[in-house]
Amino acid sequence: MSDLSKDDILNFDDLKVYPLVIPEWGGNTVYLRQLSGKEQDAFEAETRDKDGKPNILNIRARLAVAVLVDKDGNRMFSKEDVQKLANKSGIALNRIIEKSAEINRITEDDLEAIAKNS
Repeated sequence: MSDLSKDDILNFDDLKVYPLVIPEWGGNTVYLRQLSGKEQDAFEAETRDKDGKPNILNIRARLAVAVLVDKDGNRMFSKEDVQKLANKSGIALNRIIEKSAEINRITEDDLEAIAKNS
């Protein structure tokens, strides 16, 4: 291994894409991308409303919008799609949340801390 320079770090493609089979969607495969630090921070900020109270409305769909990509890592959805995704299977969305927590190394303690700080 060698020492990384600033440019090495900034140019390194470190956001991996992972497949996930969703039985509720015909057993087909979707792809999830790891979130950047900025994206994780933005998602956590969205878990609080303007008064700092917990905002869990459509949290599954909001996370799905953040992580669902095509197999090349290009985002599939935008924030305008949250309401439409929120109407999809909660079980399917939970699968996305569980895999996203795994690939982004978000633990139960992290989720509790986010909720507590909300």
